[in-house]
Amino acid sequence: MSDGEESDYDVPDLPPVLPDLEDLPPINFGSQLIDGGIDGVENTPGADGANPDSAQAAAVAPKPKKIRKPVPKLDAERLCNPARGMPHLVSDFKSIRFRGKGHEASDIRLLMRRYEHWAHRLFPKYPLRTVTEVIETSLNSKKDVRVCLAQLRQGDNGEPAADDFLQPEPVLPMQVAT
Repeated sequence: MSDGEESDYDVPDLPPVLPDLEDLPPINFGSQLIDGGIDGVENTPGADGANPDSAQAAAVAPKPKKIRKPVPKLDAERLCNPARGMPHLVSDFKSIRFRGKGHEASDIRLLMRRYEHWAHRLFPKYPLRTVTEVIETSLNSKKDVRVCLAQLRQGDNGEPAADDFLQPEPVLPMQVAT
């Protein structure tokens, strides 16, 4: 083809696809700007020409420390506490009524449910198995726990509890009607 002829394949000169980046306004991404400013404030060096980051660091206050609650521990004091410890366990089991012969499974289920509830109230962080392991291993040898157990076994008046010496009722021979 000659230079004077136009063809179907000639593409006119197009302007550049992207304009210069300096001509574009900054893009706002939430509170930070692309040009480095925070909350609409640009980073400018201080009057003394110091680092701009140090000026911002001085303006931002440090976070206050969180005050944490003390983590309760399963110790002798908690175990002997009358509100939730072993003395409460004794008073809680006074109201339990077992159904008797033929209902052993439901009676055991009721007993274990009471123990689980007591252990959860005593120390909610551990399950029943862990609470009993801690009591058996580390707390069983403590003098406070042994004294508490002895007091529970003796009852309120210092004498052995009547439950410790229960004798089965004598079985009377059946009278035969004549």
